[in-house]
Amino acid sequence: MTVACRRAAARSLAGPLGGTAAGAVAAVLAMTLAGCGSGGAASPSLSPAPSSAAAASPSAAPASPSATPLTSAQRRKLARQYLAVAGPANKALDHEVDAFDEAQHDDLARAVAALHRQVRIERSFDRKLAAIAFPPPADVIAHLLVLANQQRIALTLQEAKATSVAGLAAFRKRHAAADEAVERQVRLIRKLLGLPPPETS
Repeated sequence: MTVACRRAAARSLAGPLGGTAAGAVAAVLAMTLAGCGSGGAASPSLSPAPSSAAAASPSAAPASPSATPLTSAQRRKLARQYLAVAGPANKALDHEVDAFDEAQHDDLARAVAALHRQVRIERSFDRKLAAIAFPPPADVIAHLLVLANQQRIALTLQEAKATSVAGLAAFRKRHAAADEAVERQVRLIRKLLGLPPPETS
């Protein structure tokens, strides 16, 4: 993964999601979110597509009840809760991404240690995000974000088993794809909560 890609992933936070279920849910949410903005705009309702996709895959997000519009106060509260989790995690993860970038070409031990620290940060983020009581449809996006991050964690742990710097390099493309899977869900949840897009550079 390039330095820019890893840094973008760290700032956004949170392998790509497998199966069609996550993609179907994300696609539906992406289309419905087009009308959602900050302020008093109504949150979109979920179409039947997510529940159909959920039946096709056991790892898919559970079907949520019909969404009711979020008030401005609700959106602001959820945005504050999300940022309270994502902000510190982003800062810590960014630091460990930089540590990995500096070591990946000539210091295997330091690079692997940085990968393990990234995993600890991402697991903590997932636990704290899951503790937020998101209403529909934000609960579905949050669930997909955690799933994407868990798959990235699994890939990072595989990467940390590399026995050479060349072995680390073999994971760059797959890790970049895993980062993008996380970033897609981050963009969706931030848009729904009336937050600006994450930094990408």
